[in-house]
Amino acid sequence: MAMKRKEIVLWTLVAVALAANIWLPRQMRYKYSWDKDLAQRLATEFCATREDVKEYIQKYVPDVTDEQIDKWTASGELEAMQIGKRTMYFTAAARNLFRINPELAAIKAAADSKDEDLSKSGTSLSGHEAIDAVTIPEIKRQVLENLADGKENPYFALPKRMKVTFTLTVHANTLRPGQTLRCWLPLPRQDVARQTDFKFIEAGANGAAYPVEQLTFSEPSHPHSSVYMEAKTVKNKPTVFHEIFEYTSSGEWHPIDPSKVLAYNVNNPEYKEYTAEREQQAQGRRRFSHRRHREPLPSGQGDLHLDRQDIPVGIGQRLFHN
Repeated sequence: MAMKRKEIVLWTLVAVALAANIWLPRQMRYKYSWDKDLAQRLATEFCATREDVKEYIQKYVPDVTDEQIDKWTASGELEAMQIGKRTMYFTAAARNLFRINPELAAIKAAADSKDEDLSKSGTSLSGHEAIDAVTIPEIKRQVLENLADGKENPYFALPKRMKVTFTLTVHANTLRPGQTLRCWLPLPRQDVARQTDFKFIEAGANGAAYPVEQLTFSEPSHPHSSVYMEAKTVKNKPTVFHEIFEYTSSGEWHPIDPSKVLAYNVNNPEYKEYTAEREQQAQGRRRFSHRRHREPLPSGQGDLHLDRQDIPVGIGQRLFHN
């Protein structure tokens, strides 16, 4: 009989623990750890393999050797770090290599030039790179013409009317049903000369546009331009906030004369404010700097165990990707 009582008490405790885990909000179930958060972020950012890096480089340097890749990795031109037992590369390491290394930058510039047959090297541009290859030279050309003609605001060119639909999704059951989610979505600043004719259309949640009375817009003097709104969570359903707006955006280019560039005035209050390190920022920078030299992530309470080969990509996909 005593044994049955013990079993009943034991199973009651298990049921209470399970119920608490189900109904408590996630942020109350898990204690935040800076080390764990940093490890997760690094695993996400450093998710490219050596094969990924080599494949990209071969688009421009078909005969690239492993010895060259080793050299660029050792010099830091290819940014890498040791995660578990694997050397993983920064997600943009291969692209950045062609910006950092002058010789490779020249090779890429020649291959991407509009005057050459891009198909010869297999480096045909797509997406924003294709747009930039056409748009940036045109912006520069128009700015130089504006300067020659003495136009007002000569550094702006090629204005484009934009219509933006911005959404933010909070996954289902992130909080208990009926909890309030508070959301700030960005809006174009109206005190920036190259952004004009802003027109707000709507904002809301779960497909419904809120009346203006339910929205709060930031003051123009605030550092960030945003619209604030709230929504209640619903069991087993995601919460999707949205906003729609239009504005005109112009390209901007300033032909800077290097001989006229002066050193920073390090005593200027603005310089001190915007280059100062905050406590957590400084801590993260020091730790990141330490780890980027391909040293293993520290192990300990709250840290991730990064010894499985699939962890770098898997962690990033689970924690940071929709």
